[in-house]
Amino acid sequence: MKIRIGLIVIFTNCLTFVFAQNFWEQLYFPDTVTIRFLATNDSGYVFMGAGNSQQTGDVYRSKDNAQSWELVYNNYGFSVQTIAISAVWNIYSRRTGSDRFLFYEDNCDTWDVIELPPPSYGNIMKILYVGQDTICVSSWESEGAFITKSFDTGGTWKHIFVTDNQNGCVSDIAISSNYRVF
Repeated sequence: MKIRIGLIVIFTNCLTFVFAQNFWEQLYFPDTVTIRFLATNDSGYVFMGAGNSQQTGDVYRSKDNAQSWELVYNNYGFSVQTIAISAVWNIYSRRTGSDRFLFYEDNCDTWDVIELPPPSYGNIMKILYVGQDTICVSSWESEGAFITKSFDTGGTWKHIFVTDNQNGCVSDIAISSNYRVF
């Protein structure tokens, strides 16, 4: 009896793994581009950031499930590192070079620079948008690692975590439903 139950469990697990593979779909994009991130909004648009230290980085948008792509931000030789999309479609993006933290709210036509409080220089690792107006940003600087938070969609900022370890880095952050940062 134990052998039969064991065989049934193994057989069921094998079917589950094979079945799960059927949900993956290839997104077509030029194979000369290094994809840095993918993000979606509530309308199903797919945003893709590209680039590395050897190639121009840009932000592309697809409105048709990645069948075609349009350039929505030319990064002029810098790499796009990460992106976050708010519930009202505001996009926050981090890139290399100067003016590292960018924001747009008008269908990607105009990008504005966001200044974080000193000593942050925009070496952003992760951008996390929560709810209607809360943004958390993790970064590393020569002074150490920081988590900076805004409760007004980026109008004002305050550091909520600072380390004096100069080799420190906060590479990822998560926020619970009651806004506790991990």
